[in-house]
Amino acid sequence: MPIYSPKLNIIAGSNISVTNTTDSSTIAVANVGSANGIASLDADQKIPTSQIPSSAVTNFRNILINGHFQLAQRGTNITGITISGYYSADRWRTDIAGTVGTWTQSIATDTPSGTEFRTSLKMTCTTANGTLNAGDKLVIQQRVEGQNLLGSLKGTSNAKQITLSFWVKAGVANQTFIAELHDNDNGFFVSQSYTTAATANTWEKKILTFPAHTSGSFDNDANFSLAVNFWLTAGSDFTGGGSLQTTWGAGTNTRAVGQTNLSSGNVAATNFWQITGVQLEIGNAATDFELLPAELTRYRAYRYYYELGRHVTGLGNTSLMGMWYQSASQVETVFIYPTPMRAAPTGISSRVTNCMAVYAGLSTDFLDGVYFTQLTPINCLVFEGAVADGGGGTANGTTGYPGRLFIPSAAATGTLLAFDAEL
Repeated sequence: MPIYSPKLNIIAGSNISVTNTTDSSTIAVANVGSANGIASLDADQKIPTSQIPSSAVTNFRNILINGHFQLAQRGTNITGITISGYYSADRWRTDIAGTVGTWTQSIATDTPSGTEFRTSLKMTCTTANGTLNAGDKLVIQQRVEGQNLLGSLKGTSNAKQITLSFWVKAGVANQTFIAELHDNDNGFFVSQSYTTAATANTWEKKILTFPAHTSGSFDNDANFSLAVNFWLTAGSDFTGGGSLQTTWGAGTNTRAVGQTNLSSGNVAATNFWQITGVQLEIGNAATDFELLPAELTRYRAYRYYYELGRHVTGLGNTSLMGMWYQSASQVETVFIYPTPMRAAPTGISSRVTNCMAVYAGLSTDFLDGVYFTQLTPINCLVFEGAVADGGGGTANGTTGYPGRLFIPSAAATGTLLAFDAEL
């Protein structure tokens, strides 16, 4: 039954408060249109209150970064994966324990039709492991800082629900998978299952709402507090406890009850799992995916990992940064990251003979990579104290003069300079 039968004309930006409804399970708001700045509502249809967000829709509501997998600094097709690490899409970690086969992780252009998504993350098993040990697992996860979760009010009497939405497909129809929230600060877990589409190789959107939790607050810091886990394989240590852990709890053997063993075969057409449009938000409803400007996604990801240069043989020199000669054989510079990093990062440099070089104005000096010191979340000192010319003789630089650090065209593909502050 509608609340009112007349049409309501509402000036854009107005607030509406409806009370004393005759049906507490629905709010009658539909047929929204506009003309001359006036929003028109015909109060003759209903939408369930369960579909109405429990709080206002705001910017930066997606707690996760790069949920559409548009940014992949490390590469777009990584093969031979058998251990934990960050491989392709920024902020997305592969968590592996034991022996779960061999995998390829790729950034695919196959996405749900009619959506804003243009890329997706695909996991394909290339070497099967049909018999799992108890502690074996394979999880795709994103780890979140505690200070970015305070709005959940977890650990208080006003704790809020958390909703996870995503598009997913697999090579086999009606497979059961597990999505999980892991409270790393307090050792709590909560899981929900989802089933792939009834037709194999078909995209389907999933919406999972996790219960509020009044125990165990998230820490107010820049450390690892929450993991959003997508299980692909799970041994009996995670599946042998009876019923799935659908309320917050500390048990571990109920975290992934019912999980498909995706590593049971290595047929590319069937043994794969693919995902895009991942959004985690506070509240009881899923809003549209928050598609931020590309530069915002990039700089948010740079807080955790920034790759200054990764060389591809045959594409010429890869420029890195300006440096200056402290002496004829030593170059250094203070490098400022493009955005402050989560913590003082680890500097990463390839260390191979003549894998880098400094152009000194009239000639080129060679380096076997660089070193890092005085690392802070803002900047660091990059240096090399064994600069030499290509023939192994005296370097050509002049003390106090500038130079340009680069990776020579002849260097191996994958020669790298980066900074890592991942969780």
